[in-house]
Amino acid sequence: MGNGRRRAAERDLNGVPISYALTRLSRAVGHHLTAARLTLSGPQAIVLIALRQESGLSNAELARRALVSPQSMHEVIAELERMDLIERRPDPDNRRILRAELTGAGRDLLTGWDLAIDDVEDRLFDGFSPDEVKAFAGALERCVANMGLDSRR
Repeated sequence: MGNGRRRAAERDLNGVPISYALTRLSRAVGHHLTAARLTLSGPQAIVLIALRQESGLSNAELARRALVSPQSMHEVIAELERMDLIERRPDPDNRRILRAELTGAGRDLLTGWDLAIDDVEDRLFDGFSPDEVKAFAGALERCVANMGLDSRR
């Protein structure tokens, strides 16, 4: 077995690559949030969460955070505006840049998300000790950083 294959075998989960298990887990979390009637796409949710953390982001900044093209983000933003969850205003220094902000309805929707996420995470971490949850979160944050992402965004 080559060195790379041995490392991959050490990282599997009962014969399944961990990355596959993470993808399934992500889809399961999304399924449970959808079942809670919080039917936003992944990029839509990322936009709302990002704007709660940092209001006034541009289309390009939001596209980078959601890992989608600026063209795709334009469609996401247009839909969120249509749903009255965000609004955009021209940047005072560069009128061609539009800065997005949450509306009251967007903040309210995120409050519902927070409750649904609490329920999902309670189920996800059932039987975990607080130290195990903390260790998992730390490992996940390192994985996110290794992929060139910022976990806070």
